[in-house]
Amino acid sequence: MPGGPVQGVADGLTAIEEGGLGKTSCLEAFLAQLAWAEEVDGVALAVERLVVPPEAERDLPEDADQAAELLAAHPDRKDVRLLVAVLRDGESACLLRQRDHDTDDKVASGPDLAPGLVQALAATLRD
Repeated sequence: MPGGPVQGVADGLTAIEEGGLGKTSCLEAFLAQLAWAEEVDGVALAVERLVVPPEAERDLPEDADQAAELLAAHPDRKDVRLLVAVLRDGESACLLRQRDHDTDDKVASGPDLAPGLVQALAATLRD
């Protein structure tokens, strides 16, 4: 979601949600198709993912829907929410929360928790 200056508020931002972006199998490739107007100061992206141990991905069916169902039902799966935000000046922030540790004090944060997404979002702000 891009943000722009709020009139009359110093250093304020307005969130604008972009809907209808569609599904993609590669988020970074999808982001490479986007560009924002010069007035947009920064962008943020929230994604939800299933994380499974590497061995859970062995011997999956070739059908993507069947594979997704098996992974979603895996007993060791972790549901995570990732927020990545980047400003035009290069500043970035990432937040990661696991659903089974869903309290404010259990949120991991740092500027580079998801370096690929940070770079992909930053690229949407370049001229």
